[in-house]
Amino acid sequence: MSRNNLAALVIFGLGGCLASPGTAAPPLIDHQEVSCSLPGKNPRICATVADDGVVKRAKIYFRAAGQSTFYWSEMDLDFRKFCATLPVPDPEVKEVQYYLWAIDDDLEIERTKDLTMTVDGDRTCNHPVIDEDPDRTARLVVHATSRKQGKKMSGFLPDGVDYQRIKKR
Repeated sequence: MSRNNLAALVIFGLGGCLASPGTAAPPLIDHQEVSCSLPGKNPRICATVADDGVVKRAKIYFRAAGQSTFYWSEMDLDFRKFCATLPVPDPEVKEVQYYLWAIDDDLEIERTKDLTMTVDGDRTCNHPVIDEDPDRTARLVVHATSRKQGKKMSGFLPDGVDYQRIKKR
């Protein structure tokens, strides 16, 4: 048996006797970009998140355009999709940047590219995705990603939001 054949047997597990290298794949996030929302409304972002194991957690990271740091919220399973309702953007905010993030039971992580949603004051938004469920919009939880974000959110209205800032130790 040649050295190469012996190495192949060791690498590929001697017919399944040895453990094979990890074959776990990260979660797959299938998301139709939300291109616009309406002023004074809570955007609702949803995605299908699938995995070869179990999706442990899905989050949305978001910020008003021009901010340096993101906020994040959990995405909850709503029927077959993970969804999150965002706070209402401040009236002067014209764009919200966001991305989706997921982790599975093998600690594999996936995220979407950065996406931009316009907040259209001219009402030219043909298909706004907004949340009009008063129970959901009254109990939003938003987390800071940096201590520099301070005691209140910037770029979003505080109504119905439990803001979880990072406290100094």
